[in-house]
Amino acid sequence: MIETDVFLAALPDVFSGFLQTVMLVSLSYGAAFALSLVWLAFRFSGVGFLAAMVRAYSVFFRGTPLLVQLFLLYYGLSQFETVQRSFLWNGFLAEPLACALVTLTLNASAYIAEILHGGMQAIPKNSLDAARSFGMSPLVMARRIVLPLAFRNSLGGLNNEWILLIKGSAVASTITLMELTGITRTLIARTYSPFEFYGLACLLYFTLSLLSNRIFSHLEKRFQKQTSRHA
Repeated sequence: MIETDVFLAALPDVFSGFLQTVMLVSLSYGAAFALSLVWLAFRFSGVGFLAAMVRAYSVFFRGTPLLVQLFLLYYGLSQFETVQRSFLWNGFLAEPLACALVTLTLNASAYIAEILHGGMQAIPKNSLDAARSFGMSPLVMARRIVLPLAFRNSLGGLNNEWILLIKGSAVASTITLMELTGITRTLIARTYSPFEFYGLACLLYFTLSLLSNRIFSHLEKRFQKQTSRHA
């Protein structure tokens, strides 16, 4: 068993890694959500090339492991001198945090786009017909009707994707990023106490997931109340 004073002395490092995880997941999820709206716009643009590109993008990122995608970006691009000499490499792709952020964003945006697409498919047709009868343009209808209803219908899936992103963020430790899993592995190598630190990491991951469930559950109840009020 690890000595109490050694364990307590390591807690600031653990919580620093935890905050790094929260920042990484939050930024990735927010960017992925915004990017997924672009993919949806391309998908419904009526331009065959754009729709095909989005479908191929979705199949690739949902059909390959997140860890392989991260390695492809962090290690694979470094083989090309053109990339190393570009402005994207220095200060950006050469940094573990930037690579992890980009990979998680690209991966999550493919899933979120599919989740929102499913939410759009669940919108009652009469709601769209009513909006058209009032003379709404496609852009106004998307902003006022389609996206809010799709978001409401997709809350469960969006919550699941957030939790998957929390757990998936652990792969960032493989490229030396000192998030929660990375700092935990470092402390274990230093103290030879895997049970204590892995147990603490599990507790922090579980707490973050539980908080997510509470927030999304509150949002679902709020939308249900609004729906019943306007029914």
